[in-house]
Amino acid sequence: MENTLHKIMSELLAKLEISFEKIDIEKSDQVYHINIESAADGARMIGRFGETLDALQHILSFVLYKKFEERVPVFIDVSGYKKRILDNTLELAKRKAQKIIDKQSQEEFLPPMHPFYRKQVHLLFQTDENLKDLHTESVGERNERHIKISMIPVE
Repeated sequence: MENTLHKIMSELLAKLEISFEKIDIEKSDQVYHINIESAADGARMIGRFGETLDALQHILSFVLYKKFEERVPVFIDVSGYKKRILDNTLELAKRKAQKIIDKQSQEEFLPPMHPFYRKQVHLLFQTDENLKDLHTESVGERNERHIKISMIPVE
């Protein structure tokens, strides 16, 4: 599957006239993580707030579905862009959580973000033992959807 993904991704980038140095593919938790290294066209591939990168991932998912007649979960990153955004988002969430733990605040809000990053924040709060007394909730609509962090109410 990795070879097929590499071939399809290379052909797709060539059709879009996007240059790249390397494509790395790893499978983790049933998802194929594709990292594209591109010095010349990295910014163009990412686009404004990662929108072009999201579109590229959507196109690849569609091509794979047509080819295999089943959903093939893929996650495309360019030169570690999404990983850096995720790391920064999770660090911000931990800092906001610490304010609540230290009783400096009753609730904190993260800025609006892409659903992928919101999901990762929710997972962090479900799995991190240090954050077990806190609750996260997605609030808002569409592009304004963000996360509210608060203490779990005592019953």
